Amino acid sequence: MSLPAILLVVFVVSVMTSLAVAGRLTHVVVKPRLPERSRQWSASRIPRIGGIAIFAALPIAIIAAASANAALTAQTIAALILYFSGFSIDHVSLFPGHTFHLGVAALPITVLWLVGVSNAFNLVDGLDGLAGGVAIIGLIASAAAALMLGNPTVPLYTVALIGALLGFLRYNFPQAKLFLGDSGSLVVGFMLAVLAVKGATDPQHLTRGLVPIFALAYALLDTGVAILRRWLRGVPLSRADHRHIHHQLRALEVTPRRSLLLIYSAAATSAAVGLLITFAPPQVTVVATMIGVAALILAMAFGIHWLEYHEFLAALSSIFSAARNARSVIRDKINASDIAQVIANAKSFEEVQATLHDNAGTFRFAHMKLSDSASRRRAASRVTQELQALRLWKLEYPIVHEHTTEYDGLCLTIWCALETPQRPAGAERIAQIIGPAIGDWVRANGAGKGRATADDDLVLRHDGELVRPKIEDSELIRDLEWEPEQENSLGA
Repeated sequence: MSLPAILLVVFVVSVMTSLAVAGRLTHVVVKPRLPERSRQWSASRIPRIGGIAIFAALPIAIIAAASANAALTAQTIAALILYFSGFSIDHVSLFPGHTFHLGVAALPITVLWLVGVSNAFNLVDGLDGLAGGVAIIGLIASAAAALMLGNPTVPLYTVALIGALLGFLRYNFPQAKLFLGDSGSLVVGFMLAVLAVKGATDPQHLTRGLVPIFALAYALLDTGVAILRRWLRGVPLSRADHRHIHHQLRALEVTPRRSLLLIYSAAATSAAVGLLITFAPPQVTVVATMIGVAALILAMAFGIHWLEYHEFLAALSSIFSAARNARSVIRDKINASDIAQVIANAKSFEEVQATLHDNAGTFRFAHMKLSDSASRRRAASRVTQELQALRLWKLEYPIVHEHTTEYDGLCLTIWCALETPQRPAGAERIAQIIGPAIGDWVRANGAGKGRATADDDLVLRHDGELVRPKIEDSELIRDLEWEPEQENSLGA
């Protein structure tokens, strides 16, 4: 019997077996899963044992998934058994003529690939018909690669699994009557990881690395995005959420069928690009690689914006801002250290105040001064009005100068403009350099001795300029029609 005939027989038998078993399983009633413990959208009584239908057609051991740790342990053990049975990724070629010999790294990379793909496939099983369809696309690409490399064995297994998945999809497509469940999705993912590598490996044990990576690109990308999102948010990487790609599509009111069409199209295109780059002539490979990389970058940029993954937008903004402002930040830190040294050598409290006032512009601040709790309470209303008029915001940094647990209200206050041609320095960063220097100075010179009068001197002049009045500007203060309730506690 020829190879096409054998493949046809395997395909038909697997489809019929899967259809028969899956049809019976749809009548099974199970206890519903709590929504907060599931990545599935549905919390109904739809059975999640569709994996039985697939593996009734394929006699392969099921990896149990009693808990997250148990599942990971079981997958690692299964991967190690497979490795020591002869399955390994030893030699990898990403481009024609470039081969990487992994050596001792073959074991961890093989185990990481098997376990990683298993869990990645489990994560995408959150939308009716998604996991099965993505798996079929990956299996078709693996079978095509195996036939091109002269490997007739792998297509037998891939065709059998494709048939089993098609029979399952008959009941899993929206609206689903049957779900894979963890036991099904984990094992299908494990088999995908094995078959994708075996299909891309030639008789000389050289694995074309781009074939399995592109064939399973959607599952790998979705998992990578989820890991990065959770890392950026500072939450456990294993914490389930509803912000996977298929969840975001549904949140954007894309219908389930259209979501499947979009994801299927992206997965099929990725798999085709991987085969094209690997098996096309060198001239075509170079062009395909350039087009593929450019399309991938554009798709990721558009996808991040469209799917509203603001975690990445915030990260990119921070990275670009850090690169653009690195020199300015360094310069501001140097200037702050210089001012801290000047404060350390100051002879009086008034000199400290003058130093802060005179150097506010160095950091593009509107104003910088010391005040205590009494002066802030007394001038709260007036200062608020002036801040609103000038469109300013302020930061108050407490000066602890006796003991770490003692605070008498002394505070370094920094005002910054909301709109300014030059971006102000980080007020908190500058305060963290200058503030401790002020604390050291107060501690060395006595907390209550030698303080000059330090009324809240933020004054809005008639021409709109923020000024610090001197003694001869008493008329300016009187014009504000404001009378203090008591003497400033900073006064001598």
